[in-house]
Amino acid sequence: MNQLFTKPALSPLNEKEFRLYIISRFLYTMALRMVGTVVAYQLFHLTQSSFAIGLVGLSEFIPVFSLALYAGHVVDTSDKRDIAVKRYVELFSLYSFINLFHITFYT
Repeated sequence: MNQLFTKPALSPLNEKEFRLYIISRFLYTMALRMVGTVVAYQLFHLTQSSFAIGLVGLSEFIPVFSLALYAGHVVDTSDKRDIAVKRYVELFSLYSFINLFHITFYT
């Protein structure tokens, strides 16, 4: 069998499923960053206020900071695949709602 990656540090990349997982995580992360940028841009376009963008950033940071320990406990005691699938479905639903809202009221 032809090994694409011969160095020990790169050996996990010989597995097709792992490569697909890494690619999908990269695309997912890039999509999240794009959504954050678009939301900040649209908010600034609507309000012309940098302060409003700062408040949105603060409203994103406070729940993450305050729920980090509890979320870690829940993740450690739950099935990770179920959690991941549920969160992906929630994010897709939320982004679809935002897109529909934007199309309905701003075009």
